[in-house]
Amino acid sequence: SRQVRDEGRSVLARLNSVADRVNDERLDSARSALERVTEMRPENANPEDCKEAMETVLEAKRLLADARRTHLQALRQMELDSLRKFVDEVTQRFARPSELQSLNGLFESARRAIGRDTGDFETYVDEIRGMNHLVLWRQDWFVVDRFRSLVESPHLFADQTEFEHLAAAGGAALERADMEQLRQIVARLNSRRIGWGG
Repeated sequence: SRQVRDEGRSVLARLNSVADRVNDERLDSARSALERVTEMRPENANPEDCKEAMETVLEAKRLLADARRTHLQALRQMELDSLRKFVDEVTQRFARPSELQSLNGLFESARRAIGRDTGDFETYVDEIRGMNHLVLWRQDWFVVDRFRSLVESPHLFADQTEFEHLAAAGGAALERADMEQLRQIVARLNSRRIGWGG
């Protein structure tokens, strides 16, 4: 139930950012349903409530995907603007000159692909995200933040024994300032985290 609530919050945040850009009544109906999911109290949820909430989240994702198809160009532009802002405000100061050059080239390619009815735009955006992660992964503060975020969400891990072991090992690595060990642990936690998909 915590996982469903968290996913509902994530989808609601995406839905709200999309609704700021486009006017689509499908989003209004999805928003009210998602707000109920995000108010769900995991400690009081029964399996039926959890199943119903999960179906609500999945339906909201479907409506969001439909709205994206209808308003594809505007939403692609919004996504690209958001990525550009992140690169300008965060990634740029840590990136090497060659990485910045590559990022700028990818942004230009993505900009040209916005109106095309192909998967090129999504490919360029994935490459930008990958390069962002590559640059930030070298920063110790990013690895520490990622570790702390993961250990605050034990409900995202199916094997709680393994999770507790990795969380303890990561905490010890952090105390010793062994960033290489912490990077390995964060990578393992990331690979074992339960995901919802697109």
